[in-house]
Amino acid sequence: MTGRSRRFRPTLWPTLFLVPMLAVLLGLGTWQLDRLEWKTALLDMIRERTQAPPVTMPARFDDPAAWNYRPVRVEGRFLHDRELFLTGRVHDGQAGYHVVTPLLRTDAAAPGQEILVNRGWIPADRRPPETRPESRPEGVVAVDGLLRIPPERGWMQPDNDPGANLWYWTDLPAMAVAAGLRSAPPLILEAGP
Repeated sequence: MTGRSRRFRPTLWPTLFLVPMLAVLLGLGTWQLDRLEWKTALLDMIRERTQAPPVTMPARFDDPAAWNYRPVRVEGRFLHDRELFLTGRVHDGQAGYHVVTPLLRTDAAAPGQEILVNRGWIPADRRPPETRPESRPEGVVAVDGLLRIPPERGWMQPDNDPGANLWYWTDLPAMAVAAGLRSAPPLILEAGP
């Protein structure tokens, strides 16, 4: 080995490549920190709202976002003959549907108003109503659950098929029309256990 020392001498092309890449990486790191702050605030809001006691669902929603994840109680009659099926739902590795049933309200807050209620998952072989009579209560029922603004359609989700009563994503206006509702709030009620 000779007594010559090596000196670092950056060349032009690697420098022109690395400086912009460093700026991009710093920008992405800052974006991730901002996203973490947003996600933490969102989770705190969801936790706070879901732990509140249920309130009577109002007749109008001037600000639907203020009711997202709010526990509510509503009374009414399920319109079982108008059930809708959200398909592509899996529970414990088994394919099935979420059953969405319109509820005709009978409570004093909004008698006659209709709302779509996601009543939960059923296995695919229980889609015919005669296979699940215990899950179709008659008369006036009280339903506790969370109001939700449905997520936007994902870019990979197929089109809904109202003719076959198969819904791949929650499109409230189209579902209300398919169920024969006069009008429905811009939220869906996710029924509790």
